[in-house]
Amino acid sequence: MRPIADCPACGRRLPVVRKPSSWRQALWGGWTCPSCGAEVDAWGNKVGQAGAKVAGRPRSWTRDDSTAASHPADLRLDDAALRRFCPELYRPLNRLLEAVGLAYPRRLSIAEHLLHADARAAVVITTRPLRVAAYSDDFDRIAMLAFDEDPWLVEEHRLRPGSRLITVNGYRREGEPDADLFLAKDRAYPWTGFGPLIGDFLSADVDRLHALRAEIAEAEWRRAEQLGRLYLERFPGLARNGRPLECFVPATRNPSS
Repeated sequence: MRPIADCPACGRRLPVVRKPSSWRQALWGGWTCPSCGAEVDAWGNKVGQAGAKVAGRPRSWTRDDSTAASHPADLRLDDAALRRFCPELYRPLNRLLEAVGLAYPRRLSIAEHLLHADARAAVVITTRPLRVAAYSDDFDRIAMLAFDEDPWLVEEHRLRPGSRLITVNGYRREGEPDADLFLAKDRAYPWTGFGPLIGDFLSADVDRLHALRAEIAEAEWRRAEQLGRLYLERFPGLARNGRPLECFVPATRNPSS
């Protein structure tokens, strides 16, 4: 059953009678908030703004098109890679439910995240266990990612402490701030949190990944590693599950415990 939710942008209650105001809503469900004009999908996620134009970019199905990344990753999802992390997404029943609109299109959401979200520096802090610091320049913070269920990543990607990867960050404005970012309380941030997908683990676009690494300033790589080592020293048991379906959830404990 699809949840009935308030508008994620302004908090107004879902209207009882909903008429599609766009082709996307007609095909996929959802509604436009009569108060603020936010376009909301059938699962309560903001995916755009009524009347907003998206210059030079194709309209997405699962992302908020009213904002644009400063450094879009433009990476293509490798289904074989995602299947290793999330085989349940490729089961026939799940694919059928997604196709008819009865399940949230998580594979499509991940694919659009890799295409449109913000590419930033990520640095391997340790390999045993595997910990990756995913940097956000908007917060000047890192999310520490754990891959305890996926030790094969170290050998397959020839990882070592200091290895440079690409994190693809999707941001949100709604809800409480991500507690594991330890944001300054006296500073105003444009977002409340972010979800980091490691592009190297989910895309086979080797040339594009190399290009993204070259486009990131050396100072950002150093900052990501510095914050990652400091984080591990101060909070040794705190890390998010880095897998694609869990990396959006702030860490509250050691993922192995």
